[in-house]
Amino acid sequence: MFHFMILLLLAALCGANSWEYRAGGFINLSTGETKAPEAFLALGEKLHAEHRFDEAAEAMAILTASPVDLSLRERALILRSRALADGGEPTAAYEE
Repeated sequence: MFHFMILLLLAALCGANSWEYRAGGFINLSTGETKAPEAFLALGEKLHAEHRFDEAAEAMAILTASPVDLSLRERALILRSRALADGGEPTAAYEE
């Protein structure tokens, strides 16, 4: 949990992650693009498939911290763990 909070703080400070949860969906603060929670999970899966593990882990951290359906959050948490492990952070993946 501690690593998750650090990741969110770093993402906010660095501007690396411009997605935010708002009223039932996710919005990209840079572009104004919006995605439903299911589509946001699909974005994380796409990033992972493209071997963009850090971005996938960051996106899934936002999804798991959002008030969405628990089954969706569980799938996001598993994807986040996979992205961390595949990105060379097995300890962080284990802690998730």
